[in-house]
Amino acid sequence: MGNLIRLGKASIHEYTNKNGELCQVRTGNYTNKNAIENLIRYITRTRPNEDRLNDLKGWGARGVLASADIETIISQFTKVQQILRGSNVIRHMYHFVYQFDEVESKYIGNDYSLAGAIAHAQSMIFFQMGYQTVYAIHDDPEKRMHLHFAVNSVNSQTALMLHLSHLAETMLSEYMTNISYHIIATTRNKHYPIIMDPDFSI
Repeated sequence: MGNLIRLGKASIHEYTNKNGELCQVRTGNYTNKNAIENLIRYITRTRPNEDRLNDLKGWGARGVLASADIETIISQFTKVQQILRGSNVIRHMYHFVYQFDEVESKYIGNDYSLAGAIAHAQSMIFFQMGYQTVYAIHDDPEKRMHLHFAVNSVNSQTALMLHLSHLAETMLSEYMTNISYHIIATTRNKHYPIIMDPDFSI
């Protein structure tokens, strides 16, 4: 089963790389004033003097202008927070990483279009709840192909802050895995016993 990890808990996150080795990465909690720009530029590999551009295999966004560039997307995320919450925002962003499991990796291979279709479908979960989302496909030498989701913490429709319980994160991970397997099965003409829940909400 694919694994959804929420980064930004001011903790150390562990993952297994392509060689089966346990690795660690330190994460922050996205409370600084540059969190929106920093996270979006990180996952889209548009930082100044970017040295990991080759890791990026594609990106997209939900809840922003379809033709928006990175600067416009950052501006739109920021304006949603400023207009709807003013200075009453502590955590500006949520950062999720979806790691494909061995079965998913086997069927996706290096098909970045398929990975993009999965990310696009998975991002719809956040968008349907009212949260702007930027997603990106990364494939680097150390890790398996994985997906990043940068989610605005402020709901663009209700101004409510995004809060996820441990149970909600587990359910979200399972639902995103179902989406991934469903798209792979449809594309690769395979059959998996997947139950899609159209009423999933957090």
